[in-house]
Amino acid sequence: MRVIIFAGGEAPGFLPDLTPEDYLIVADGGARHLPPEVIPDLLLGDMDSLPKNLQEEFKRKGVKLKIYPAEKDFTDLEAAVQTAQDLDASEIVVVGGTGGRSDHFFANLLLLAKCSYPVTWYGHDFIGYINKNPLTLKGKPGQLFSVIPLTGEVTGLTIEGAKYPLVGANLSWGTTLGLSNEFIADTVRISWVTGKLILLQVF
Repeated sequence: MRVIIFAGGEAPGFLPDLTPEDYLIVADGGARHLPPEVIPDLLLGDMDSLPKNLQEEFKRKGVKLKIYPAEKDFTDLEAAVQTAQDLDASEIVVVGGTGGRSDHFFANLLLLAKCSYPVTWYGHDFIGYINKNPLTLKGKPGQLFSVIPLTGEVTGLTIEGAKYPLVGANLSWGTTLGLSNEFIADTVRISWVTGKLILLQVF
């Protein structure tokens, strides 16, 4: 089961295609990014960003609510990700969670990097992929993408269909070698052997 989380922050530039099989979680202010015709399965958070009348509207639509105290040791997004993992999700999709405060962005990145499930992250100007290996990207010539290591070393990295191809390369944590690559056709293929990375397709 794919779990889709609508998080706060700036509005994403893109939305995933939703299916009836998806489990939809709204994390507090992420309700702003939810298409009006879509009814989620769960609304959670401390509700500091969602007016009471909207909470009541979700309740009238039969949405389950899980409300946390404002003073807690985790963010609403972390609670949503933990819920997705408790549901044994096959994939986690996060919509939003970027822009605004920089500390929130970096915390969200590390939170998603910790996941053991495949993650797709829809930001305001990118789509990010974690734990998807191998990965085929669709784009257009000249479009940018970056590969950033999230662990000490990513080994055996191969990139095909890009301006700067790699074959069996190793990327150490903190290197910028994988930044600002480009599509030279409509498809880029990426695979690696060990380690964890995030691939950002920039729009």
